[in-house]
Amino acid sequence: MKYQGDTISAFFAPVVLLLALLPVSWAGAAETLSLTTAVRRVLESDPGIQVSRNRTLQARERYNLTLSGTRPRADLEVRPYTYDRRRTPPGPSPAGDTQTYSVGAGLFLRQPLTTSGALSAGIDHTTRRVSPEEGADRWDQVPEVSLRWDQPLMAGEQIIGSRLFRAGLREAEIGFSQAEYIHEATRNDAVREVLELYTRTGNLRRSTELLRETIELLRRQLESAELDRQQGLISDTALLALQVTLNNRREALFSTQLQLVQVEQLLARSMGMDGIEGMELEDLPETLPIPQFSDLRTAVRDNPRVRVGELTVEQAEKQTILGTATDRPSLSLFARAMPVYPAEREEPDSFSASFSDLFTSDAGIDVTAGLAVTVPLLTARQRAYRTRIDELTRRNAVLELEDLEQVLANMMRTLTMNRRFLEERLELLEMDIDYEERRVQNERTLLEAGVTTDLRVREVELDLRSRLNERSRVRAELLLNSLDILSLLGEDLEALFLSSRGT
Repeated sequence: MKYQGDTISAFFAPVVLLLALLPVSWAGAAETLSLTTAVRRVLESDPGIQVSRNRTLQARERYNLTLSGTRPRADLEVRPYTYDRRRTPPGPSPAGDTQTYSVGAGLFLRQPLTTSGALSAGIDHTTRRVSPEEGADRWDQVPEVSLRWDQPLMAGEQIIGSRLFRAGLREAEIGFSQAEYIHEATRNDAVREVLELYTRTGNLRRSTELLRETIELLRRQLESAELDRQQGLISDTALLALQVTLNNRREALFSTQLQLVQVEQLLARSMGMDGIEGMELEDLPETLPIPQFSDLRTAVRDNPRVRVGELTVEQAEKQTILGTATDRPSLSLFARAMPVYPAEREEPDSFSASFSDLFTSDAGIDVTAGLAVTVPLLTARQRAYRTRIDELTRRNAVLELEDLEQVLANMMRTLTMNRRFLEERLELLEMDIDYEERRVQNERTLLEAGVTTDLRVREVELDLRSRLNERSRVRAELLLNSLDILSLLGEDLEALFLSSRGT
């Protein structure tokens, strides 16, 4: 008699057979993919972690760049050639053109101050040849010393203070700290993902093996049922029901193997490997220790993303302080000194005398000094707009932080409740496993007495295997639950997990 189930099995048989060949190498595989290796590989090869690491390095260099702006700066200016032509107006001397050729150099220093001002000093020297239209050429030396102090006023709500300077440094440091916390969160996410793929791979492999054994048992039962039908002990409907059950298990095996192939590919890709076929997986730890905590919102304060939110609030406050430097009055003090030649010079055309004459008694020094205050006008409206924008930015940062803390606290509450459920589930499974072990022992005793059959013993053994697989699955969920809780608590999963494995 031909059953409809035979048609279904004929359709899936080639595909199932092909996929069934994939894990053949597992049995004799010597290489084991440990959890430690999986974590290390994903930390080394995950593109998201590499990008996050590079962004952290960029943020550190930006911070270093800001720090370098507080150090002295020196500029060397070289003027290899300058030409100047001027028309001399009529007077005691006849009118004519005067041409000047000069070469010069200057060294200028600038030192930022903790008051957000800057102190500048410079030494400059110019050697020039003056060629009047009538008369002999002469050489002049023009040295100059300058000093200048520029200082913003009323910045950072202080007439002259260091609050603005400190806010600028802290704002740059915040960017670096945020990048570090984001990098930590990225690493935690990658570790969590690879461990989930690792546990799913183990669960699917065990499910695949159990389905194969179940299918083999159903085939043997179907052969036995066929004999019973021929003897009239069972009906065609009962035999057909058994065939449908077998076909359902075949479909489940095909679906499970397909999921296994996909998950193994994802796991291999996350570790930067071509594949993990033929590699054994080590047993999972039952769980990881979880610290005690009472208040959920306080517990998640060390979460990297919460830290980033707190720094964002502080950054908004620093930006408000930095914004006070715009359109503020500024004070400038400056002085410049340059020596001059005596009125009468014995050898004005002598190059050497152009130096020695500067130190004669008739030589002098020209000094220019001054004070300037710059007060921006008609800027009150723009300042009010900026103040409002900064305040709204700060409020939004506070609201987003409070919302994030609440979301993470709710997640923690759900995870802790689920953890209790998983722990109770494990306790129940231990009782079920103890019961199934007793059943197996009883059936084996009955088999020795000739009261039962090999098929019945195999059936209860598979029931035990099913319970053991379920326990492994729940333990895997409990491990992932531990990782989720520790991640919310702000633990570094990379260091914590690797150290928990004794590395």
